[in-house]
Amino acid sequence: MMETITIGEYGISIMGIDTCWRCGRKSPDVRLTIHHGIPQTLKPKRNVEIPICMDCHDEINKQDIMSTLQFIYKLGKNTEELIAMNQSLLSQVRKASSIIENLAIIKITTKKDKEEPK
Repeated sequence: MMETITIGEYGISIMGIDTCWRCGRKSPDVRLTIHHGIPQTLKPKRNVEIPICMDCHDEINKQDIMSTLQFIYKLGKNTEELIAMNQSLLSQVRKASSIIENLAIIKITTKKDKEEPK
């Protein structure tokens, strides 16, 4: 079977290969599938398609899922930290606002006292 590498409008497709690109096992001993470099669920405009065996495909997908879960976990932790920082900042802004309002009341009261005849 002749190896064909097609570079087209939608990416790179490698076909006609009877060997898994990851482990090197050949078909017909193993069933080859096509692995998309960028998951199709992300609907990329371009992609890379590579023939790999089912075992390697499963392993790569597990690694992709674990990486995604780690990313989501870190994102959640970072979000929790940002929320805590925002709550702390909001509390400080409220305190400062209260102090400013109290100062404004004192100034307004002082100003009224000066303007009103006694």
